[in-house]
Amino acid sequence: KLIHCVCLCLLCGLFHQAAASDSESHYDVLGLDQTASSQDIKKAFRDLALRWHPDKWYSEGGPFEGMQSDEVPEHDKEQARLHWYKVHSASEVLTDDVRRAAYDAVLNKTQRMDELRMRYGES
Repeated sequence: KLIHCVCLCLLCGLFHQAAASDSESHYDVLGLDQTASSQDIKKAFRDLALRWHPDKWYSEGGPFEGMQSDEVPEHDKEQARLHWYKVHSASEVLTDDVRRAAYDAVLNKTQRMDELRMRYGES
């Protein structure tokens, strides 16, 4: 029963992530399409981590390159933290075969439902 509950909670979380139509998909966050290979996902994550990991913010290529921490408005730091969270979350889901399959299934169903709504109108 415990394993069933854990799986259900995981799927509910994936559904919530995939069903949020106003947010980017994990693939969008990483700049990939749904057919991306595991190697593509890992490479995209590495490239984005070099820019968005909090330890890299003030380094060459980081969003606050050449600035001191006290020069960056808190709002900008919060936006950078949020973006890093999205990148990290996308990588965690898409590099796990089971989680990726569940995410893709929900994402595909959500996209299909959106297509039908546009075609036939909201009910």
